[in-house]
Amino acid sequence: MLIKSLFFTLLVKMASCNIEVGETREISVSNGATTLASLVGPADAPVKLVWGHGLGSKDPELRTRFNDKSSNSSYEGMEKANARLVCYDARGHGSSHGWEDTAHEDQLQFSWAELAKDMIEVVKNYELADGYTIVGGSSMGSATALYTALQNKDRIDGMILMRPPTAWEERLARKDQLIEGARVLQLLKPESPYYNVLYGSAYSDLPPLDTLEKALDIPILIVTAKGDPTHPVTTAEALQVLSDDVTLFIAESYSDGLKQFPDVIAEFLMRFK
Repeated sequence: MLIKSLFFTLLVKMASCNIEVGETREISVSNGATTLASLVGPADAPVKLVWGHGLGSKDPELRTRFNDKSSNSSYEGMEKANARLVCYDARGHGSSHGWEDTAHEDQLQFSWAELAKDMIEVVKNYELADGYTIVGGSSMGSATALYTALQNKDRIDGMILMRPPTAWEERLARKDQLIEGARVLQLLKPESPYYNVLYGSAYSDLPPLDTLEKALDIPILIVTAKGDPTHPVTTAEALQVLSDDVTLFIAESYSDGLKQFPDVIAEFLMRFK
């Protein structure tokens, strides 16, 4: 819920990718935490999408809704689609607060399934255009969006999954590596609660694949790129079972994807008119 009348208009162009940022508001999410959310895209365009960024895998404190390179490629698609989206700092990242005192005792609040509770609170704070609610995200944000759709089937009308992360057997194989990343941050900044976010990620996974077949009855776009072991094409391909209406786009490389994703996302969003 909105906890303050904190509305202000930035209307600036982000220097890195020429993104127009509009109104920003402070939002109360689940379990007493708060975060900032911003509108991105042409000022007079309808709001069609709520977006989650990726994990700050080195230090979540430094990752915000604006400095995730993959997410920025989706923001670039807003002008092409004549639409706006809502982006927000995920729990344990950037400007999010109110979770610090419980981080050490409740690391699972940073799991993908729990982060979905925050995304749906952001959804509730915005009037999305034309009666449609579309959720999406990059990496961790894509997993968050998937859980959001699964937990709120009567509210979500479309979904964009950008570079879905490792899942199932591949994620289990990476678990020790993910835990080691959390331990490294804990050693470097033992006084900081942010390493708990990485532990939460280490213990995250998508639902079993055999439970996902036709679990959703909505249009879904999945975009990914070849050659990235932490965002393998195998996850994206497997997730095609989610719905009868799935579009899968695979770029030849991540650099190609950053150029191609905006057009692909814009084309998908223009389906919702």
